[in-house]
Amino acid sequence: MSKKAMNILGIVIGLTLILSCVLMLNSVDPKGLEWSSTWNHSISLQSGKSKVTEGNFTIDKSGDYTLHLTWKPEGADGGEKEIVTRCTLMEEQGRELYSSESVEGDIFPEVHLEAGNYHLNFKHTAPEAGLQQEITRNMAFGLHVHGEMPFNATVVCALFGLILGGVILVLALIAMVKQKGYMRQKYDERQELEQGRGFRYAFFAGLVSTGVALMVDLMGIVPARKVSVFYAVGIFIGISVYVVYCIWHDCYIALNEKRRGLMIFLVGIGVLNLFLGIMGVRADGYFDGNGRYSVCILNLMCAAMCLVAIVAMLLRIVTEARSTAEEDEE
Repeated sequence: MSKKAMNILGIVIGLTLILSCVLMLNSVDPKGLEWSSTWNHSISLQSGKSKVTEGNFTIDKSGDYTLHLTWKPEGADGGEKEIVTRCTLMEEQGRELYSSESVEGDIFPEVHLEAGNYHLNFKHTAPEAGLQQEITRNMAFGLHVHGEMPFNATVVCALFGLILGGVILVLALIAMVKQKGYMRQKYDERQELEQGRGFRYAFFAGLVSTGVALMVDLMGIVPARKVSVFYAVGIFIGISVYVVYCIWHDCYIALNEKRRGLMIFLVGIGVLNLFLGIMGVRADGYFDGNGRYSVCILNLMCAAMCLVAIVAMLLRIVTEARSTAEEDEE
């Protein structure tokens, strides 16, 4: 079989694996277990008094859920004379599952819920001291329910298939592009030697960064749903160390490549990711419905990495110019 046919076969196999695994994941994803609701209440309280408002929801299928609960009083300044709200999640039988208390809430409790009806009890209490008249606040409430995907053999196989299909697809595309002569980069022996050293430094930088992320995860310094960003940072640190080292030792740009073209390419990639990241943050915020960092954070990290590479190139250009000027003076 020719190389061209092998590349085409690899692309077909990679795409088939990816599509099949996506369908497998969709088949086990608990559809219908994600929904949102918002409502408002006007709360008027005098000193030392309390008032209860309620919200109800129904779970059709037992499983692990992430709830996003919010309550926000309009016009509150966060002072000592503000209404304090205690949110309590209870089963239909009255058993308490979770509670939290604050003037303004934005929480992501993770709970196991059986099929049935559930109650949200919001108890609003006005402070006893220094309050002579009623406090009136329009409270905006929000509830987002998301069912966690069951982690079973089907999910494991689907995730492994996605990774395998992606690797096969990328390798086939690289082989096809190289066969066409579009990516035949030429490096001399010194550049290849320096690249090996760059890989070594990048490996240890990534290893240390991942170790720090693991310690943060195990110590519980940040919630488990938010610790993934530390692992992503470790990956980008490793890549940045390799890129900066190779740029500084003149082994990042191939002999048959132009620095200006590569810089324009990096600027384009950086600007695109910065635009996508900012738009994502403005539209959805830094977190998704489960309280995890959204994908737009990766776009911002990629933009930062491109900026680091561009700055390293500019500093290298300035250093080379100074060295050339000193040699000419001598």
